[in-house]
Amino acid sequence: MATNNKREKAPAKTAAGESCPLRVKQATRRKLQKILDAVNKKDFGKRVRPDAVIDLALSLVGGAEIEQLRQASMSNADRFEAAYRRYAAKQAGTSKDEFLGLLLAGKVSTPHGETDTKGGASNAHTAAAS
Repeated sequence: MATNNKREKAPAKTAAGESCPLRVKQATRRKLQKILDAVNKKDFGKRVRPDAVIDLALSLVGGAEIEQLRQASMSNADRFEAAYRRYAAKQAGTSKDEFLGLLLAGKVSTPHGETDTKGGASNAHTAAAS
């Protein structure tokens, strides 16, 4: 049985941290390409690379955008859990079942879109039980 003693060529190595593959949806890629086409429609200067557009966009992301992304990633079960934790922090000993009953009865309200992503108590609105 003959063996092949040739060494396979290793792929060309780039400097550490220079670039890496990044998976994005096709729609995102099309948006990026549209921006690049518009930016690079010029008579002079070097071509703007995708990295420059992404770097600029990331520098513009602030606290409001981060919170928007957090909210978008939460399911209804996650929102319920966050509301329960806020309520339980103020009303110790309340079970999830009791909390659900209070929500359904309208004795506790949770503002839409308001969640505490750290798990602590914040701004839970409760109606006085009579």
